[in-house]
Amino acid sequence: MIEFMLNQELIQWDATVSDLTLLQWLREERQLTGSKEGCAAGDCGACTVLVGQVEEEGQLKYRSINACICFMGSLAGHHVLTVESLQQEGNLHPVQQALVDHHGSQCGFCTPGFVMSLLGWWWNTEPQQLDSEVNFANHRHEVEQALSGNLCRCTGYQPILLAADSLAPRSRADDLLLVDKEKLIARLTAINNSNAQPTTSTWQGFYSPTNVADLSLAYTACPEARLVAGATDLSLELTQKLQPLPSLINLKQITELNQLQQQERHLVIGAAVSLLQMESFLRPYYPAFADILTWLGSRQIRHQGTMAGNIASASPIADTPPALLALDSQVVLQRGSQQRTIALSDFYLGYRQTVLRPAEFIHSILIPLPVARQQFFMAKVSKRKEDDISAVCLALSIVLQSGVVQQVAIGAGGLAATPARARTTESLLQGQTLDHNLINACGNTLAKDFQPISDFRASAAYRRQVTQNLLQDFLQKALSHDALTQEGAA
Repeated sequence: MIEFMLNQELIQWDATVSDLTLLQWLREERQLTGSKEGCAAGDCGACTVLVGQVEEEGQLKYRSINACICFMGSLAGHHVLTVESLQQEGNLHPVQQALVDHHGSQCGFCTPGFVMSLLGWWWNTEPQQLDSEVNFANHRHEVEQALSGNLCRCTGYQPILLAADSLAPRSRADDLLLVDKEKLIARLTAINNSNAQPTTSTWQGFYSPTNVADLSLAYTACPEARLVAGATDLSLELTQKLQPLPSLINLKQITELNQLQQQERHLVIGAAVSLLQMESFLRPYYPAFADILTWLGSRQIRHQGTMAGNIASASPIADTPPALLALDSQVVLQRGSQQRTIALSDFYLGYRQTVLRPAEFIHSILIPLPVARQQFFMAKVSKRKEDDISAVCLALSIVLQSGVVQQVAIGAGGLAATPARARTTESLLQGQTLDHNLINACGNTLAKDFQPISDFRASAAYRRQVTQNLLQDFLQKALSHDALTQEGAA
């Protein structure tokens, strides 16, 4: 049994039913039909709700998520807010009223999702005066990011953006939903979030351990169980392939797996850390990596999804492994009480195959800290920029000293059965003086590293040409930057 708050109501839910989604429960069991099912894949945003959680500093933080790919068991100790709760004392909420005033709804199917995404943005943003081009540009960028996972066929988006413009300078102090926030925090804090620990090898349901030791015990007892952090990929087995998921183990309640810290030589990222948390954490170290993360799915997806899940899915088109490979990252794996650390380049065995043993899981990811003169480049190429799957993803880490390649690593996605390093090209570059002839030669060498296939995203010839162009562009930029660095030193 788990407990959570739904709007103003305390819910006790039987966690023996593992694979019920929040959207299905809201619509079919609670008759809260404001949240719509458009895609059942986390792509359209029609099902968007807000989920609040009391964080370590005692603050209640809300994030937008896709209810269609959120399992009920992951809501323990959270506050779920649906569009039905927004009207207070018979009046529209300010976000709803802004959309009415600016004609931001036509057919209305997508509107509740837009309302909830705008509400999440409004609550998490300080009042802004849009009295300069810079302020307005920054505001619009934030709004577009907040709405990147919401699709509308009717309005052309401009009325919705105008509604957001009108909300920006408004104070949140008069929002009646926030009046009893302290009482809600106290109530959520008091909720007992623990589940009964499984005692047999045949247990089924949704289990949320609170420490790694209990996770290991549960997974050892039931190695066929599936691990859940964000479930943005796993949930599609249920919603798209209609495959039942009778046993799920949640990682989100485990403090150790939510760590984000800098150690002496590495950045340590726990397996349950969300992709959105990663963006701000990585930016001071590898800004190009952080930039790509902003295009990895919508904000709703990045609120839920994790880097560990992106790795463990072993998809050849996952967006984080190319960067991690280029940075020579490692993964810490655990089974029982035993851990082993391996290079990510040794993690993949083949298409959707990894070295993970039964009951073994990813504990954390280790990313080396930048070294002197290191340059890092990354690019993702897809049919559209936002919320799309890569045709090619390429990352380059290089250290130049007076034009000589001291270190180099190239990670690629979409070019082979797994994310992979371009070892032949790396060997060509290592220890050589980087010049235009060497940069041009890399195009031919890449053909030895990868033999991509043609599919509905791109042809093999397109992938080869784009990869060659990207790498040559990266190397040219690295060479130019190294030359400027030498001039500055002189």
